[in-house]
Amino acid sequence: MDDQIGIQATQYIISLFENSKSQSERALDSLPGVYAVIDRTGLILKGNKSLAQIFNVDFEELLNLNLRKLFSPQEWEKFERYFPNSEGKSTDFKSVIRLDDGKLRDYLWYSEELEIGHSLKAPQLFAITGHDVTELTRVTQENSRMQFELGTAKLVQNTFYPTSKANFGSSTISGYSESASECGGDWWHYSLKKDKLYLWIGDVTGHGVTAALVVSAVHAVVSTMEFDSLSPKEILGVLNQAVGSMAGDQRPMTFLVASIDLKSGSCVYASAGHEPMIYFPGEKNKFDMKDLSILQGNPSVPLGVRKTFEYEEHSLQLKKGDRLLFYTDGSYDIANRGGDNWNRSKFHRVLARQASASKRAEELTEGLHGAIEEFRKGAPLRDDVTFFSFEL
Repeated sequence: MDDQIGIQATQYIISLFENSKSQSERALDSLPGVYAVIDRTGLILKGNKSLAQIFNVDFEELLNLNLRKLFSPQEWEKFERYFPNSEGKSTDFKSVIRLDDGKLRDYLWYSEELEIGHSLKAPQLFAITGHDVTELTRVTQENSRMQFELGTAKLVQNTFYPTSKANFGSSTISGYSESASECGGDWWHYSLKKDKLYLWIGDVTGHGVTAALVVSAVHAVVSTMEFDSLSPKEILGVLNQAVGSMAGDQRPMTFLVASIDLKSGSCVYASAGHEPMIYFPGEKNKFDMKDLSILQGNPSVPLGVRKTFEYEEHSLQLKKGDRLLFYTDGSYDIANRGGDNWNRSKFHRVLARQASASKRAEELTEGLHGAIEEFRKGAPLRDDVTFFSFEL
């Protein structure tokens, strides 16, 4: 309970106590929570029906009962410490009380001394307010537990992702990923097998814990798969079985995998309904959004949608200095605090500008990230954002 609320409540009781008995009883019974006037020993001189219900007595039997009956000796000792001091100050005090049926309830109390209690002939009296916060406490504890578990899950999931920058001889990779919630449904990775570099990117429908579970399954399969003996389309076939067996068609995952021979520059790739790669030839110095080389193949279905599906494979011959960009759809599905949308066209325009301004994979990724942050201006993400660039 907020201090100001507690002060207002107890001051209201004080004003009622100074009025007629019938008027104050009616007013107190109309208020939520427990209200009472007690002396320092805990003797109840006035109370409402909510207090009588806690004692499990008729309202007429409430007076002359002792509030301390609700507390253990240790709790009452704490309670007394929170009575107003000589300066008249008091603070909130939380305690657990045991009802007659054995149930434990969390109560938040506030007390304030009654001015009439200053008379030498009158006992020291206090206006007491109490509010049952059991459910609030339970929800708060449950939320804290869930936040802790989500934080732990995020730490575990972070181990599924590679370092954002890597060099393989003269070839480089630079990436960025950010989840829209504690756990994400985007996943990217790279793996070197002899002279072949495998590049992976996937996007589970939605985000959060359920999507993260699908990501964990895919990561586990890739970690144990002898993928260097499989073609990209065969790899998608294995992953399709994994996602389908875990989530069925409830959490489909778009996916793209590419195999690049770092010596010859031969690139073979296959897509399961994922955003197409964008190709930036190293020999080209100026790029325009209208003529970007978007490697769009025939339509395919995401992982998990069908039990079996024959994915298509495509090839591309890369040269030194050529770059590829991999990304998820969250990279262009962004809004700023003003309600403006960052769409696919703006995404392509920024890519063309950044690719024209620099020749390095790292500069392309950093330029795209900077442009997104400048547009976003701290607004929450709608979807997970992941992208990375490769330079041969």
